[in-house]
Amino acid sequence: MLLTVAFLDVFHGDCTVVTFNEPERKACIVIDGGEFEDAAKRLAAYLKNEQIEVIDLLVATHIDSDHINGLVNLLASESQKANSWNKGKKPCIRYYWGPKPDPDYVKPLAEESLQISALSAPARQMMDFVIQSVGQNQDLSGLVKEYIVDVNNMYYPSLEDMPPLNIFNNVKLELLAPDIQVLDTEIKAKALSVSNIQTLTTTAALPEKGPLNLKDLQEILALNTEEMVKAADRDANNQSIVFKLTPVQGSSDESKGWTFLFPGDAELESWENMEQTGVEEILPSKILKIAHHGSINGTDKTAFNIINPEYCIISVGQKHGLPDREALNIIKKDKNRKLFCTERNNHPKNHGDCIKKSNCPRREPSDFRSLRFIIDTDTGQAKNDMFLINTKIGKIEITSGDIWCPESSW
Repeated sequence: MLLTVAFLDVFHGDCTVVTFNEPERKACIVIDGGEFEDAAKRLAAYLKNEQIEVIDLLVATHIDSDHINGLVNLLASESQKANSWNKGKKPCIRYYWGPKPDPDYVKPLAEESLQISALSAPARQMMDFVIQSVGQNQDLSGLVKEYIVDVNNMYYPSLEDMPPLNIFNNVKLELLAPDIQVLDTEIKAKALSVSNIQTLTTTAALPEKGPLNLKDLQEILALNTEEMVKAADRDANNQSIVFKLTPVQGSSDESKGWTFLFPGDAELESWENMEQTGVEEILPSKILKIAHHGSINGTDKTAFNIINPEYCIISVGQKHGLPDREALNIIKKDKNRKLFCTERNNHPKNHGDCIKKSNCPRREPSDFRSLRFIIDTDTGQAKNDMFLINTKIGKIEITSGDIWCPESSW
C-alpha cells in the first residue's frame, strides 16, 4: 500500500493529512486544520487533490484556535458546494477525536467582557484567545455532529477513557496522552478566575505599603492576569491528544520503521506525564511533528532523546518569535537529523532566531512549503515531496530544490 503523510503549510498553525489504502478504498486522517479561512482553503484543496471525499478520522488535538478554527471553517465554509472536496455531501466523517465540550456551555456574558476590558493589552489578548478557543471548540463539536456518520463515533480520548484504536486494517494507532480529558469550559474558568480580586490581593507580590488603593488593585490585576492566562493556555496545550501512527498489515519490515508521532502542542508537563504513565516505550518514532510550533516549552529533552527522531517537522508561521533557539539546538544536536520548517518566521517585530541564519532554504513567502512523505509499505521504499497548494484549482504543485535545514546550531 501507499502511505502518504503531508504536513501542510497553513500559516501559523498545525495541519496534517494522512492517506493510505484500506480494503477497496483510500482512507484519510486529518489532524488539526490551522486557524484562518485561508488555512481551511488549503486543507480543502489538498483533500480535493487527493480525491478524498470522506475523512475517516478527524482529530482536533486541543482547543487552541490555531489548531481547530481551520476545521470549523472547513466544515462551515468549504464543505457545502457540489465542487467542494466532499462534493457537498453529508455525512463525510467516520470518526472524530477532539477536546471535550461542556454540554452546558453558554456564551460569555457582558460582565465577562467588562472584566476583560479592564485588563492590560497583553492579558486581554490572551484572555480573548482562551475564550474564543472554547467557543470555537463548541462550534466544531456542533458541526461534526452534522457531518459525522454516527454521533456515537465522537470520542474525547484519554488514557483513562480510550477510544477504539483498531478502526483501520493497515495502520496502527497508539494513544499516549492526555491522561484525562478536561472540559473546555474548565480551562476558560481557570483564566477567568483571576478576576476575583480577593484571590489577587492575597497572592499579590507587591511591597507592603498599607491598605491597597484602586491603582494597586489594577496593578495586581494586570500583573497576575497574564500569568494566569498563560497557565490556562498551558493547561490547554497539555490536554493535547498525542498519538503514534505505524503502518502494519502487508508491510515490509523496513516500512514498519516509518513511524509518525503527532503531539499537538504538548508541553513539558505532558511529556513528563508520558514518561511516567507507562507509554514511554511507545515514544520512539522516525518522524516527529515538533510540538507547539518549535517552542522550547514543547520540546522536553528527555522525551526527545527517547523519541530519537530521524526527521523533525515544525509547523510555524509569523507569530510568537518561533521557533525557539533552544528547541532548534536540541533538535539539531545530531547533525544528521533532518529538520523541515513550513515557513521561516520573518516577522519584523517578533521573528524567529532562524532569521539570523543565511542558509535557511525558506526566506520569502514564495519559498514557504508543505512537505509530504510517500512510503510504499510493500517494498519499504520512500520519498518526500515539497509542494505548494493552489487553492483556486484544488491542486498541489510539486517543487524541487532545498528541503532540509542545513544549520547545526543557533
